[in-house]
Amino acid sequence: MNMRTMMRKLILAALAASVALASGCGGGGGGGGTPPASTVVKGTASKGIIYPGTVKLYAVDANGVKGSSPLKTVSTNTDGTYTADLGSYSGALIAEVSGTYKDEATNTNVTIDPSKPLHAVVDAVDNAANNNRPIAVTPLTELAYDMMPGFTTAQITAANKQVGTLFKVDDIIGTEPVAPTSGGMNASGVTVAQQAYTLALATISQMAKDASANGSPSSPSFDQIMSLLTSFKQDIESPDGCLGSSNITAFTKALATVESEPELSGFSDAWYKLANVGTISVKLTLGVTNVPAGTKLGSLKVTLTLPTGVSIRTDSNGQVVPGLITAAGTALVTGYQAASNSLVISLVNTAGFGVGDCATITFDVANGVTLTAASVPVTVKEAKDAGPTYGPVTGVTAALH
Repeated sequence: MNMRTMMRKLILAALAASVALASGCGGGGGGGGTPPASTVVKGTASKGIIYPGTVKLYAVDANGVKGSSPLKTVSTNTDGTYTADLGSYSGALIAEVSGTYKDEATNTNVTIDPSKPLHAVVDAVDNAANNNRPIAVTPLTELAYDMMPGFTTAQITAANKQVGTLFKVDDIIGTEPVAPTSGGMNASGVTVAQQAYTLALATISQMAKDASANGSPSSPSFDQIMSLLTSFKQDIESPDGCLGSSNITAFTKALATVESEPELSGFSDAWYKLANVGTISVKLTLGVTNVPAGTKLGSLKVTLTLPTGVSIRTDSNGQVVPGLITAAGTALVTGYQAASNSLVISLVNTAGFGVGDCATITFDVANGVTLTAASVPVTVKEAKDAGPTYGPVTGVTAALH
């Protein structure tokens, strides 16, 4: 056997051995398979946009206790967004953010020190239904974090919901703010909810500026924001559970200032969502009774007379802000009459409807006011059948519950 033939055989033998070794790496009889998908979270850190910023993500154990060291540490992008692969982790999660942002009210860079970060807490992340779950980290999520007595699912959910209700941001965790500029607010895909969240954060900055000793734009401090959050928390922990009148007045004044800024003006739908910040939102259901047997209603018009201290958010035309009244399969026409503090709702359903619930309504309730279904009289102004005559139907009644 010549030298060339011998070398060829040695090379082939070595290749065969390496292939056999590689095939065995998957473990016993090809059981390696595809590794499970990782748990991924993403989000936006904002008080304006935080960049450069550092996001630390901590596990929460079954007893609601935060882990001693982060699962993952990542940096924010220029738009404040971040993404983190948490491997096989599932459960509640705490996010901590530090870094630099440009204060919306003073246009000055402000630092969030790592020793005093912003927090956000979410009840569940995993690699299935809660994979790629967005987690915004903002002063509102910090307020909710500070209100949590612990980090059980119930405590996390309750605090996040309460803060969202008071500041009229439906989901303070899942809604991601954008850059507080015309370009950021007008970017493709940005929702009214995102715009409203962004404006709420800008308004908090304006409140801090208004409350500073000399109103100077040259020395903003994140401590001013934290001081405001402490004041909000003290109000919320009062028996009424609302913001106090002084904070509501200050927010309303600051909101008007922010609205006048060229970069943030013109977003009417977002501004209307922020009306009545600081009040409690209460949802009641409208039900119909006394519809004659065999009759289906095609249309119904009712008037609700609201007691003092109870309102519903409307736009400049007196139309209720979208999402505050819902009626499945039914066309809605609404209007608010300020002089009588009354709400008119017209329902049209081509398929027809009878006795039972027909709409849900979310009211805003001021500090010190208790809203019950009985305190809102409902008057049926008009009822018509669904055909073939489309004639009036008498005797129909309606009430909230």
